Amino acid sequence: MRKSIPVIFAAALVGTASAGAAGAVGEQPVPTHLWEPLQATRTYTSGPIATESRGETDIAGGYGGVDPLIVHTPGTTSSVGTYDALITMSFRYRTRGATSATTYVHVATAEAPRVPAKTRPRTPAPLPRSPQSTSTSVQFVAASLRKNETYRFSPVVSIPVPQKVGTFSAALTDVVLTVQFTPHG
Repeated sequence: MRKSIPVIFAAALVGTASAGAAGAVGEQPVPTHLWEPLQATRTYTSGPIATESRGETDIAGGYGGVDPLIVHTPGTTSSVGTYDALITMSFRYRTRGATSATTYVHVATAEAPRVPAKTRPRTPAPLPRSPQSTSTSVQFVAASLRKNETYRFSPVVSIPVPQKVGTFSAALTDVVLTVQFTPHG
């Protein structure tokens, strides 16, 4: 298993304004701190996979995940209440068997990883059947993410339960997962 590495944001800090040219008595500079995350990116040589096999009397399958992109939104010094995240996933994929696939990004807090944040669109992005390696990009928006919170962004691929006998799979490779944050509202 690979180790998770928290991502540190590039941030802008605007310093204090100077008190007038003559330095008026009693005037104090007012600090303005703008800690806004810009973007976090993680790459995967081998991405998530999904496999389903159907025999005459049984179905077996499995999903292989990858370590998430872990991001902590700024909080205590930020005047921003929540953030919207634009999630872009660029990748190559290939399917095996006569099946299509879908992909999405699971977004959850570190404390509640099984309770995903809602993304738009809500439905996974369709991936047409492709026996040859094909490249594409998909985007999702996760709105109103709380400040001072740690989030996990995990790329996922899935395939439908096969309706006929055979082995079916979908695999993502060369995945670039980018999350861009902007203040909500």
